[in-house]
Amino acid sequence: NLNWELDVFGRIRKESSSQKEFYLAAQEDYRGVMVSLAAQLSTAYINLRSAQKQLEVTRENIESQKKVMELTESRFKLGLASQLDAAQAKSLYLQTKASLPRIESTIAQQINLIGVLIGEHSVAIRDSLLKIRPIPTNPRQAANGIPANLIRQRPDVRSAERTIDGLAEAVGASRADWWPKFLVTGFFGYSSENFEQFTNKENMIWQIAPSIKWTIFSGRNLVESKKSAQLQLDEEINSYNQTLLTALQEVDNALVTYNKSLLQISALNDAFQQSQLTLDLAIEQYKNGLASYQTVLSSQISLLNYENSLVEARTASLRYLIELYQALGGGWPVSEF
Repeated sequence: NLNWELDVFGRIRKESSSQKEFYLAAQEDYRGVMVSLAAQLSTAYINLRSAQKQLEVTRENIESQKKVMELTESRFKLGLASQLDAAQAKSLYLQTKASLPRIESTIAQQINLIGVLIGEHSVAIRDSLLKIRPIPTNPRQAANGIPANLIRQRPDVRSAERTIDGLAEAVGASRADWWPKFLVTGFFGYSSENFEQFTNKENMIWQIAPSIKWTIFSGRNLVESKKSAQLQLDEEINSYNQTLLTALQEVDNALVTYNKSLLQISALNDAFQQSQLTLDLAIEQYKNGLASYQTVLSSQISLLNYENSLVEARTASLRYLIELYQALGGGWPVSEF
């Protein structure tokens, strides 16, 4: 059997083009999922290296606090310090040491999360990830302005554009339903009472004939179909405008937050360096009897807090950078900014 429609008014072309646009929109949705997955994986890796850096910082402070504790106990035995000083030094040492299990638990959790995101059992990747690596260095400051074409590379924006194009083609196809359809129909086969002569030429039958199909009594249905297609298009256009505004907001927020985080890192680094100097001076004066242990204790706590704050700020800054890449749709080198 043969049934062929002549696409005189472009209905079939528009329907085909509409489905192609919907297919391309689905591809953009898939790309958006992959960008989100890459962002989650990058964030998990950053969190892992941050936890390992915090573990390293904590261990270094434990060693420093242990030396001060031993110094305080020695001075207490010699009658140069009170028992309160020795007790406070030991308390700070034990308190800092007690934070190690929590950090080690965080490291294990991030390794397990990375395993889930890449589809591997954590045992297969644990040895390589347990090797301590530094937190990735922050790139330079991002540019203040982002070209509009970069915003349009976001998967959700491109998907919305494709969907609008598909719905626009669907509106065109619904309009073409008002016009008649020109068809070519026919059939081909064999007919015979004798099976042995069934395929002989004289037993061949066939027919080809043109026809016209025009549903002139379905005007109400055609009107409602066209109206429905137009409403879907209008709704998607409004959704696209909202998607574009959201994209601009996310990019601007991520851009500002990332650039400000670099300033915070610089300020915290200066504070950390000054805190380290303060502790060194406090310990030296305490050894010479020129300062009380309370000064050393306060300096030790400040140093640990500033160093942890610096690690957290660097980690947060990298998260903001990941958010910026994700807001731009992923796949863009730093030089684009």
